[in-house]
Amino acid sequence: MVQPEQKAANMPPATDSADVSPEEQAIYDMMVREALGIIYPEDDPGNARPQILENLRGEFDQQVMQMFAQAEPPVQQTAQDALAVTAVILTMMVEAMLAQKGTDVADDVAFYAGAEIIELLVELAETVGIADFQQNEVDDIALRAMDLYRMASPRVDTEALTAEFEEIIAAGEAGKLNDLLPGAEQYAQSRGGA
Repeated sequence: MVQPEQKAANMPPATDSADVSPEEQAIYDMMVREALGIIYPEDDPGNARPQILENLRGEFDQQVMQMFAQAEPPVQQTAQDALAVTAVILTMMVEAMLAQKGTDVADDVAFYAGAEIIELLVELAETVGIADFQQNEVDDIALRAMDLYRMASPRVDTEALTAEFEEIIAAGEAGKLNDLLPGAEQYAQSRGGA
């Protein structure tokens, strides 16, 4: 298996219409690089780690499943939930690695890096034949991952993130997601969505 080509990943424009700062872009790049380093071992960069592939198949150790025991709806044995859980675990691992290095990750940087991690995992799952995802499934995976992250991440202010999550859902249902998250429609179109 060949490692997905790392595209020149850039954070979408900030929601306040300001450009992304060089520091934010650097942290985003570090998060994506660290995630790729976890997915693809340095000594065998052409192949994903067996543990990542197991996770993408829904095979998690008991400690991981315990983290999501209170999820509503409960985590199911589906390709979508497996990918969402794997993305959340990877995002939290990368955040912890950067925190150990003294790097603080802003919420919006974590959000966009998490979205890129989902894309990397979708590409991997499709490449190795674990699953093929339609755009609406990828969108559902992203929403599910945000919800699982909300409950599992130690850095999350649950009330604030719940309010933000509900705002994102409402904007999506009203067809105004791009107003809330500039670049969301362009991202969906790049994945074949509407």
